[in-house]
Amino acid sequence: MVNVIAHRRKAEPTTIALEELPDKCPRCHRAIDALHRDGDAFLSENWLTLDVIFRCPSENCGRIFVATYTKPSYPFPSYKLDLCIPQVFQGKVFHASILEMSASFVKIYSQALKAESLQLNEICGAGFRRSLEFLIKDYLIRCMPEKENEIKSAALGVCINNYFPDSNVKSCAARAVWLGNDETHFIRKYTEHDLSDLKMLIELTVHWMVSEIVTRDYVASLSKS
Repeated sequence: MVNVIAHRRKAEPTTIALEELPDKCPRCHRAIDALHRDGDAFLSENWLTLDVIFRCPSENCGRIFVATYTKPSYPFPSYKLDLCIPQVFQGKVFHASILEMSASFVKIYSQALKAESLQLNEICGAGFRRSLEFLIKDYLIRCMPEKENEIKSAALGVCINNYFPDSNVKSCAARAVWLGNDETHFIRKYTEHDLSDLKMLIELTVHWMVSEIVTRDYVASLSKS
């Protein structure tokens, strides 16, 4: 717990206890011990929020950011860290084979990731689910170009059940779709799993796809001399 001196308009400075300090810079995304100067904290008139100015200690960044804290419910005495701004979006880098195979997946996934970074948690899940549609169908079309029209028009569940052989790709893709559907439906079926599980299953699906694509390419290009 850390104490800061907070200012409020037309009032004496007040000592406020913070539950924690930011441990990551929202600009450069490095793990940090945030630097704070006494007096750079400002309390709202209703005492519900507190804005604290910090600086990133990294020599490669060193920039200012603001951490917003919210008033805790009784009996907790310290203010809880809510978010840090500005959040500079950091996209995910995918293997070249994924970008070549499904640029639409990469684009949609990146937009969903950005929505999540802005704490738009009620809509980013639907974006991750949409990205899956493109990832899975583009992968199947790459594997079976002769069935492109069938794959494009089929429901995603049908694609997984009918066109995937049993494999790690199929197992992970199917479960990713289950959780993705939960993000778009009124009632959740998998209440013990959340957005982080969906993202992990998408990453696993991508991992196994890359493994199979690269393996196929090497097998096709190299033969025993």
